[in-house]
Amino acid sequence: MISFYTDSPRLGVRNIHAPEKSQDRIGATLWQQPQKYIAHSAIMFADRIKTPLLLMTGEQDHNVPARQAMEMYYALRRLGKEVAWVSYTNGGHGMPTTTIEEVKDYHQRIISWYDDHLKGDLKKKAEEAKADSGQ
Repeated sequence: MISFYTDSPRLGVRNIHAPEKSQDRIGATLWQQPQKYIAHSAIMFADRIKTPLLLMTGEQDHNVPARQAMEMYYALRRLGKEVAWVSYTNGGHGMPTTTIEEVKDYHQRIISWYDDHLKGDLKKKAEEAKADSGQ
């Protein structure tokens, strides 16, 4: 939250208004209530993340700068957590739409991540159950 507050091409519009008056509902500036900004900063709780995390960003996102994901990516790597980060150079806020290749890549990465982390667990459990039953 702290780095987001002052990191945007739209400084003075979106990134200051959101925490102070709208979606984050902090109701004060960073300097008036610094403890609230720390409490709303995901990076401060990176050590509690247990789920493997896929971060996907667009360099042209004017709502959430890609540096926010970079900050979390490096924190999770430092903590030895499983994390991957993909940043689309021409992507914006959400799925990249510049080229069909980027759209396909975006969806394939998500599907692959789920296959590896959700279906992979199911396959492992099925193999373990099979081994336990002596088959």
